[in-house]
Amino acid sequence: MERWAELAATGGTPSFAVGAPAEGPTFDVETETVDGMHSVSRIVPPPAGEAERTAMRSLVRSLLDLAGHEAGPARTQVVLTVAGPKVVACSLHE
Repeated sequence: MERWAELAATGGTPSFAVGAPAEGPTFDVETETVDGMHSVSRIVPPPAGEAERTAMRSLVRSLLDLAGHEAGPARTQVVLTVAGPKVVACSLHE
């Protein structure tokens, strides 16, 4: 994760994926970032409840902050595990 954040902060176009699969339903979280402000444009498929939606949005925004992502779209794959949402992949776009 730290290497991914370093690459993003230095202007690279990073992609991130974890090696071990997480168990649970998978969601694609699409975001658009303008001047460091991350807006979640869509979550596919829509989560069942507001608590899940809120947790996924918070997790993805935190990841994008950590990466220093300032502008452009991103797509993040999140698995909703019994322990909560986990990022399994993320790709930033300019």
